[in-house]
Amino acid sequence: MLLILLFVFTHIFIQRRLYRYYMQISVVSAIGGGAPITLDMEPHDTVAKMKARVAQERRIPAATVIVVFRGQQLDDADSLKSVGMADGDKCYLIARTEGGHKLPAVVPALVLPA
Repeated sequence: MLLILLFVFTHIFIQRRLYRYYMQISVVSAIGGGAPITLDMEPHDTVAKMKARVAQERRIPAATVIVVFRGQQLDDADSLKSVGMADGDKCYLIARTEGGHKLPAVVPALVLPA
């Protein structure tokens, strides 16, 4: 009897370890549109891991990715479960860009003829 209980317990434990719960998160670009990205993530995954996967899909640097969920910018150290994400939720991607015209440090003075 003890051997049967041990076998059943071991079988259940192994099945739980092999079965992982994934949730599908849809990431939509807030600026510029584009097709949404659907990611299969685990609840204990961090926001940093999600940002890395989004950056890989969009081919942009991970440091430029900002993820917004329910109006709040997400911190890299938080887990998806701790911020309240569940299967089927949608979050928004904002990609920071560098650009614009840089002015020289010293602007030459305009010299008018006398």
